[in-house]
Amino acid sequence: AHREFQKSREVLLGNWPDEDRRWRLLQDYYFNAIRDNDRQLVRLLDELETQGLLENTIIIFTSDHGELGGAHQMHGKGSCAYREQNHVPLIVVHPEAPGGQRCQALTSHLDVAPTILSVAGVKPGENLKGCDFSTLLQSPAEAAVDAVRKGTLFNFNMLGYLDGDFLKSMKKMRDARKAGKAVAAIDVAKAGKQALEKRGAIRSWFDGRYRFTRYFSPRQHHLPQTLSELRARNDIELYDTKEDPDELTNLAEDPKHEALLEDLNQRLNTLIQHEVGEDDGSMLPLSGRVDWDIEAFDV
Repeated sequence: AHREFQKSREVLLGNWPDEDRRWRLLQDYYFNAIRDNDRQLVRLLDELETQGLLENTIIIFTSDHGELGGAHQMHGKGSCAYREQNHVPLIVVHPEAPGGQRCQALTSHLDVAPTILSVAGVKPGENLKGCDFSTLLQSPAEAAVDAVRKGTLFNFNMLGYLDGDFLKSMKKMRDARKAGKAVAAIDVAKAGKQALEKRGAIRSWFDGRYRFTRYFSPRQHHLPQTLSELRARNDIELYDTKEDPDELTNLAEDPKHEALLEDLNQRLNTLIQHEVGEDDGSMLPLSGRVDWDIEAFDV
């Protein structure tokens, strides 16, 4: 999955040599983007204060994803579950709660909606997923890692990064068409076929210490019940972020960790069933549900 992601990024952005100079430039750009974002946030806060609303407003600041920024020689975000990508800011300012404290409790984006409803005095619906973390606002620094939830779930099903060779073929055909060259129908047909057996779909568990991730074909959505099935149908990563915070040593192939793998796999399965339900890939435009092909390039 990582290699296909890298190949796809090369098609979309060009070759990116693993050079410190390039990574520093990327990080410099990203830090400046954060600073620009902060400036816009200050404008919003100043306007709330001008309108006399700041002391009656609950502010929640978060993000959809991070930036790999050179970690694991990767950039952007996509086919992985590493900390730099998945650990996003969550800042809550409540007029009636003490500020300036850090909280180590695990949360998920799913938890934002029930929390907003709770602080607004609205009871969340029975079918609403996620956990209310508003009870932590009075003393967030005292909360345990599992105060809100035992673990977090990360799902990824982006077909765009599944097959780098597919993207390369499409780009080649499109570039030829833009250059005024004839493109044979057979070449267009070949470019329009993804290798869906490649393992680019992701299900990942993190509990504050262990990050367990499995990569599988989008044609094979499943909940592996045994270690043998897990290994047969998935590529696996397991990191102990307490001992290995940079997630450099994959423990998944170490026989000493088989019992841990089995336990985390079952925890992941349970969380998927609770937060997703039937995880069958029905949201994807795969053959048998939605038939699609590239018939021509409209340039």
